[in-house]
Amino acid sequence: SDAGPGYYNLTTAMKQGGQTVGGASIIRVVTPAARHPA
Repeated sequence: SDAGPGYYNLTTAMKQGGQTVGGASIIRVVTPAARHPA
């Protein structure tokens, strides 16, 4: 919740029983748009 706007590299890895599984992606954090009352 405290990440500033921008692009971030997200990497994950899990190791179990001598095996490693991982993945990666790029995520974008944006500033929420202001809500207008209905």
